[in-house]
Amino acid sequence: MMKGFLFASVSLLAIGFAPAASAGGSSSFTNQTGSNQTLSVDQSTGNNDYVGFNGQSFLQQNGGGSGGNNINIFQGGSGNVFGWGFGGSFQSGTENYANITQTGTGSGVNLQQTGSRNGVSNDHDGQTETLSTEISENEISFINQTASYSTVNVFENGNGNAFFINQLNGFFDNLTVNQQGNENYVTMSQDGSNLGASVWQIGNFNTVNSTQSGSYNTLTAYQLGSNNLLSNTQSSFGNTAFFVQQGDSHQLTNNQTGAGNNAVAYQYGVSQVASLTQSGNSNSIFGVQNGPATNTVTVNQSTSGNVANYNQNGSGNTATIHQ
Repeated sequence: MMKGFLFASVSLLAIGFAPAASAGGSSSFTNQTGSNQTLSVDQSTGNNDYVGFNGQSFLQQNGGGSGGNNINIFQGGSGNVFGWGFGGSFQSGTENYANITQTGTGSGVNLQQTGSRNGVSNDHDGQTETLSTEISENEISFINQTASYSTVNVFENGNGNAFFINQLNGFFDNLTVNQQGNENYVTMSQDGSNLGASVWQIGNFNTVNSTQSGSYNTLTAYQLGSNNLLSNTQSSFGNTAFFVQQGDSHQLTNNQTGAGNNAVAYQYGVSQVASLTQSGNSNSIFGVQNGPATNTVTVNQSTSGNVANYNQNGSGNTATIHQ
């Protein structure tokens, strides 16, 4: 058993900003206090532009916890950053959202949100809806990066928070998401090679959806709590997925297509469910389900030269392996 196994807490960096700027090397810093604040920054033509940097913070503080602040950032060019450094930049309160687009090489995002229902207030129909409805209507905050050597760090502390993160057409991009609370949601999509994604969720009824297209990509995912969902899809070759779920009634789904892919899954608790599929040659799966009872795993591997090794401890467990 590995009680208290996970979660070395991610040290959250900053976020920062203010008035729009478009020249190379421009900087923006803003402090907004209250409800329903809006800030838009267009740094579309320069390089090495900053929105909050090294102690000069971007702040949207919603001390009353009602209403929702919103930020919209567009940065073109290379070496642009949003909220970099250790300046304590953040959004606080309820139903804040941030839409961030970066199109240049070597860009970075560090975003911290505290409170509830952050990232789900892109609700232009004027209704307060369930998180699942907001997700289906694409009323969720997003971060888009479309170049190489880019970085995203997102930290959300509270309940009912959500985010879409896209890193497309790049290589050596990395993203990290840390969500602490209940009923939080993240979708991560990466396209390219040598990409890395890490996600931590602490709480109950949380959801991770991850997609990686390309070769030599890596996903590391940790969920601590109960009734959490984790879904991963990786295509092409040489990809690696590492999962840890600790608690009860988690569900894990992993799909990998291509050759030489690897999946490692650890589940600790009762009524865990794992479904792992690999299509291609020379793939491998290693897994552990360690708990008192009623854990289930299904492994499907097609074509030749694949390896599956799964260990279950407890009573009333079920394992089904197709090769």
